[in-house]
Amino acid sequence: MSSRTRGALLATLCLAAAGLVWPPPAPSAATAAKPNPGPSLAVVLKHMGGADRAGEEDLAWIALSEMLDAYDQMLVRARQFRRSDAKSRAALRKWLASTDGYLAGLRSELRAVESGASIALDMEPDGSLLVLVDGRPTVVSGPNLSDPGALGRRIVATFCASHDCPAPDESAAMASRSGDATPPPPASTGHWSFADNRATRFETQQGIAFEFSGFRDRSDKQAASDQLAAELQLLAQGLRDVQSLGQRIDWGTIQIVSTPDGQDPRVILNRNGDFLYLPVPRLANHPELLREARPWIAARMEGRPYELVLTQAERLVHPSDGPGAPTQ
Repeated sequence: MSSRTRGALLATLCLAAAGLVWPPPAPSAATAAKPNPGPSLAVVLKHMGGADRAGEEDLAWIALSEMLDAYDQMLVRARQFRRSDAKSRAALRKWLASTDGYLAGLRSELRAVESGASIALDMEPDGSLLVLVDGRPTVVSGPNLSDPGALGRRIVATFCASHDCPAPDESAAMASRSGDATPPPPASTGHWSFADNRATRFETQQGIAFEFSGFRDRSDKQAASDQLAAELQLLAQGLRDVQSLGQRIDWGTIQIVSTPDGQDPRVILNRNGDFLYLPVPRLANHPELLREARPWIAARMEGRPYELVLTQAERLVHPSDGPGAPTQ
């Protein structure tokens, strides 16, 4: 790859991070129900058809660069943790050293790509991009567990800003023919219960039951319940991860607070102010849920089953709705 091409791509990376290049900025809340995603990595790779060697080299360089940037950002956040005891600080240092070593390997692969190493690209069965540099494989994946497709979208956005990519209608046709169509959002794994002797319930696979006074606006209630169950699962996983690093969690003071700068909410872990960022906006808007869900969270962190029942769940969907709201 020429220095001129790399310079253009570096500029494109900066623009993509700022949301100034294709695809267009995220839609507003009014139009968010109609997303218009770009082609998948699989479709982009198929579009090149193995005949565009320069394009494949650029795609490999962009993929590794974006992956490196995503993990670098994760390290920045990890280093913001304040450790109050020697054990916690030692655990964090060990984890940071391990991650730094992994990123050093990625930087080495990037230098090899820039130096003209042999490049091959392939798709894994799970849809991940496989980059082979002189035969050494790297599976492209990001650290954002809450949105595993985010890295792929950034790679496609950056690549398609400076290369020929299939138009949306062509992308859909190619995906349909190749079996690479982006799957629809996963269906809810919960179910409704309408027993006469108790409130209307929506019960999720995670062992959380949401009790409503009726089934008016059932789709809205189900969507809110699914999101809250996912956020609680993510919170339990995040707390378990930081605890495994030696971080102390004070259940009496743990809280979730929204941030004014648009970042994910902060989960305050203890009296020392240690915190982590997690995309749990509904939990941040309903602080009482953290108290109600604490036994469930602790059980999930320990791998134990626990059934959580959240009563008067209309409050989690429409603030004006309560247990006395009219039903159908």
